[in-house]
Amino acid sequence: EIERLWDKKIPKVTQAPTSENQPDNPINEGATNDPLPPDKADYSVMQDYRYKSARVVVIRGTKIQVRYWWEIKKHVFNFLIDKQNSPAFLKNLHLTNQMNDSMDIKLNNGMYTRGRMSASDIVKQCREVMKTAGYDPVKDLLVGYVESQRKKKAVNKI
Repeated sequence: EIERLWDKKIPKVTQAPTSENQPDNPINEGATNDPLPPDKADYSVMQDYRYKSARVVVIRGTKIQVRYWWEIKKHVFNFLIDKQNSPAFLKNLHLTNQMNDSMDIKLNNGMYTRGRMSASDIVKQCREVMKTAGYDPVKDLLVGYVESQRKKKAVNKI
C-alpha cells in the first residue's frame, strides 16, 4: 500500500487561498473586522440597556467610538472635568484618589470613578452628571448601541 501511494502528489495546504481561489461565501458578504459597526447604532433613549452593546457616544457633537459601556462613563466624565473644573462640581462626581476595585476608571485628572456598573446605571449616571453640569442630558449626550450577540445566543438555546 505504501509503495502504491509513494509517488502520489500531495497538494500544498500551507498557504491560505488567494482572493482569486476563494469560493463565494454569502455568509461573510460585506463583513468587516467589527461585526457590529457603529454606523448602524441605535440612539434611542431607553430605561434598560441590557442585552445591548455600546458602539458610540456623542458628547455635544463629538462622536467617539467605544467598545465597552465603562468607556462611555470615562469619556463623559473626562469631558466634564475638562469643561467644569470647579471643586464643587468635582465633588458631585464622587471621585476617589485611589483605585478601590480592578474595574475603577482612571480619569484625566488622576482621580478614579467606579466602573463596575450595569450598562443602564452607567447611562443613568452620565445623564445625571450632564444635567448637574448644566447640559441637556438627552440632546447633549447620545449613546449609540446595537443588539448584543449574547442575547441572540441565549434565545437560540431556548
